[in-house]
Amino acid sequence: MSNPFLKYARLVVESVTSQVTNQINIMEEQVKAPAQNFISMVEGGIWKGNGANRFVQAVTEELLPPLMSLGLACVGIKTNLGKASSIIEDADTKVTSAVANLADTFDSI
Repeated sequence: MSNPFLKYARLVVESVTSQVTNQINIMEEQVKAPAQNFISMVEGGIWKGNGANRFVQAVTEELLPPLMSLGLACVGIKTNLGKASSIIEDADTKVTSAVANLADTFDSI
């Protein structure tokens, strides 16, 4: 890819992809893992009774599913950014080749 604009765009896409990856890691390390750890501790007997049962239910049904959906959306964003970047790079390569062929044709006239 020789186009300076596309080189810059690629750097921006890589930066955004890295930031999305960081956000996924933050969700995993600072929200999901501790929540699952709390569930394990409660189910292990550290807290018993109706309140404990409601806590496990709330985390399991109200926190983790939206968190998983958000994580999947972030993965989708990363995937689609990569695909879009590849499409742009492929298009640039094809256009560059077509222009070179056209120039060769005019040069031969």
